[in-house]
Amino acid sequence: MRIAVAGWIGSTNLGDELIFSALSRKLVAQGADVVGISIDPESTKRQHPVDAIHLAQMPLAPLDGLVFGGGEVLQDETSIWNLPYHLTRVWLGRLRRLPTAVVGVGAVALRSRGGAAMVRRSLSAALAVTVRDRPSLTTLRRLGLDPVLAADPVLALPVEPVAPDRLVVALRRSVPRPEDRLGRLLPAGRSKGADPGADWVPAMAAALDRTAAATGLVPRFVAMQRGRDDLLHEQVAATMSTPSEQTAPDLAGVMGEIARGVVVVAMRYHGGVAALAAGRPSVLIGYSPKVAALAAEAAPATSLLPNDPAAFGLLAGAVEAAGGRRDRVAPVLERLRERERANDWALEHLLENAAR
Repeated sequence: MRIAVAGWIGSTNLGDELIFSALSRKLVAQGADVVGISIDPESTKRQHPVDAIHLAQMPLAPLDGLVFGGGEVLQDETSIWNLPYHLTRVWLGRLRRLPTAVVGVGAVALRSRGGAAMVRRSLSAALAVTVRDRPSLTTLRRLGLDPVLAADPVLALPVEPVAPDRLVVALRRSVPRPEDRLGRLLPAGRSKGADPGADWVPAMAAALDRTAAATGLVPRFVAMQRGRDDLLHEQVAATMSTPSEQTAPDLAGVMGEIARGVVVVAMRYHGGVAALAAGRPSVLIGYSPKVAALAAEAAPATSLLPNDPAAFGLLAGAVEAAGGRRDRVAPVLERLRERERANDWALEHLLENAAR
């Protein structure tokens, strides 16, 4: 059976590519041929051992089922066009009468009444819906859907053992503020995030200097989106007095880079997920509701600081405290991996129906 996966695939965002990798592995293990619906099919074919098509090819492609997700595809935080862009795949699948499963999604940044109504109508016919956190569970239940609590699919990926020896830092620019109408009106994927502000970079640089001095760890900046994160990392590193390292890994190397952290400081959602998968404690910077949701799901393996320069003075203490919680990461990871198996159930249910 040929099963299409419709998430945010083919971009330079390694978090989304990790999600697709995890879902692809699960489907292939269950005997399916995977087709990624990608914004850059050739790039997807190079990075993943699967087929890929563009959205425009979906109406005519030979397909037997559709997986929608995972990740934060049910949100209107970054752009008002985000929901219709992603849900177009579900609508096309419904027109073709493809059995559909919604797997490992987040919905904590679903803000508008119109967006909520669009999600309810679009997902009402899904065979199964799994969400990655409790706030998303609550959101979709309020819409009259029947989701199952799972966890992020990336937690199922294997992580090669590596000795931790650095303070890994994975920053990103914030999403546009609600009042930033230009950012909100940009098409999905076009908004690069709000400027961090004149005081943000020096405050983060000073906080990382203090953290490095307190822990003795060398900061290593890991860009999870080349061309965006690395530019911010360069700004922060240039303002620091402490020597640091920078890398922009590819998909094959990003989990190993995160695993080098004795402690991981992450604004990137999947920086926090990868830290947990590698068994590393983390301190998350809450630039978005989804990061706060992850921190709550992964407590006490992680802690949360506001994305506020006034709070960055707490970073050194938070990292030191996280280092003392290393033995508390494994039980959290075991609990969430057990929960993540609900995603396998959803995929099995989809394949059973696709085979009929």
